[in-house]
Amino acid sequence: MARRLIAAIGMLVGGLLATPAAASDPEIISPLPGLVSDATPLGDGAIMTLRWTSPVEADVVDWAIYVGTEPGAWDIQRITHMNRYFLEDRPLEESLKIGIPADGSTFYVRLFWRAPGKGFHWLDQTYEAPDFNTEGDSFALNAGLNDAWFDPATSGQGMLVNVFPGIRKVFVALFTFDSEAPPPGATATLGGPGQRWLTGLGDIEGNRVELDVAYTTGGVFDSPEPAPDTDAGQGTLVLTFEDCASGMLTYDLPVAGLQGSMPLQRVAPDNEPLCVALADGVVTDAERTNLPGELPTADAGFVI
Repeated sequence: MARRLIAAIGMLVGGLLATPAAASDPEIISPLPGLVSDATPLGDGAIMTLRWTSPVEADVVDWAIYVGTEPGAWDIQRITHMNRYFLEDRPLEESLKIGIPADGSTFYVRLFWRAPGKGFHWLDQTYEAPDFNTEGDSFALNAGLNDAWFDPATSGQGMLVNVFPGIRKVFVALFTFDSEAPPPGATATLGGPGQRWLTGLGDIEGNRVELDVAYTTGGVFDSPEPAPDTDAGQGTLVLTFEDCASGMLTYDLPVAGLQGSMPLQRVAPDNEPLCVALADGVVTDAERTNLPGELPTADAGFVI
């Protein structure tokens, strides 16, 4: 009853104090309307990053965000008086982590802003919450998955997986080959001319992680010069584990025109008992080890 009352008050107050957005006003750019796919579980809910534009001509001095079960309501979360000087390091695009449900329900975000002499304006967006409580997501990624993984059908290539449960991140390094064999006579001083590696970093979402892919090129073995070049945003890898023994890698690399998937298994089973113990709650990640002080980035060339 109280939740419905708060929602009704939020809609009434929001409607009285604000007017809808105009075409030249700020816009919510991420996430897109619909299912929120990049949220991070937190307690009984989740956290997502809301991003919106902040055109210079809009002259915004104050922001507010309502998150509710109905348009304009704030029964999930309300953030007010976000003065411009708090966000001055991102003058053309703002972002903020906000709390959302994690039960598959529909929720609404209302973004308010105020400009001198113009009052408050608002913009609505409708989302579908992720469902982290479904039976299929009962297995959660844990540090026992840290290992070397490969597809026996393509032996000779594979990936290293590093799960950081405390900060809910996964880093991977995929060691593979070019999509076409190098021409006859092609040479390399170290290794083969067709060898490639890809790196990725992403947020844990239950039993899966979606990773942004980066390519690193131009460096020289064990030398700071020339400095290597890193190209992020080269595609995505989606890594899913149903248990401690097997996984699935789905890849979408539009620059190379490659899409597909490959099953994964461990190169050796030594870490599997740890994974099972963590999954069953016999031990916790806090008991297992201390977290590293520094997180690798998606453009890291190699991690051991």
